Amino acid sequence: MLFRVRPRGLDSLQLAGLDVVSVANNHFGDGGNACMEFSLSQLREAKIAPVGAGLSFEEAHAGAVLFRDGVRFAFLGYSYAPRNDAPGGINTVSGRNPVQVRVDVAAARARADVVIVSIHDGAEYSRNVARETQQFARAAIDAGATAVFGHHPHVPQRVESYGNGWIFYSLGNFVFWQKEPAATRTALLARLTFSGAKLEKVEALPVVIESPGIPRLAGEKESAPILKAIGLNAPRIWPVD
Repeated sequence: MLFRVRPRGLDSLQLAGLDVVSVANNHFGDGGNACMEFSLSQLREAKIAPVGAGLSFEEAHAGAVLFRDGVRFAFLGYSYAPRNDAPGGINTVSGRNPVQVRVDVAAARARADVVIVSIHDGAEYSRNVARETQQFARAAIDAGATAVFGHHPHVPQRVESYGNGWIFYSLGNFVFWQKEPAATRTALLARLTFSGAKLEKVEALPVVIESPGIPRLAGEKESAPILKAIGLNAPRIWPVD
């Protein structure tokens, strides 16, 4: 199975206003080194920062720092399917390693005010959070990350307030269409509101995905079963003290 998209697909990412994307997943290396290098180059030319993979181990683990209203936001990406993930490795995809994420988050904290971590991990179609995912996500928060966003199970999983941060274990699908199971056509949109570098509010917004992969915010009646499936009831907005 080989997943790929033509370069003009970047137009959609730009139109959506995306500034950073995680390319750390189990398919980024499908096309080999040349495709990885081409993809990273095309993203950067489009002014979209790729994280979670790089031409070297150091580049893959450095992440990206974006400046917004005087605040430095660092983004890091990881996958359960690493590639050449060791010092000296080339064309690397960063792996799910609790020890390494602590190092990376600490380094990111030294050059940024807020650190956000992305993790492609967990059992497909399962509502249950994998033990390895939880260990990794909590290690990232312990090291100083503000939030961890998970994906790969294709269905939403629970949201956790842990330590000084927040973990969305799986946001589910988004612009991706699957006919079955039905839960793959629901998702969460995580929205974090900051005042400067201080996190003020965390929201889990239920999403419905319509064919052929068009997400929209769920209505009130549609939201209830989506939230119930991950153990949430209204409200789904948490003010942060």
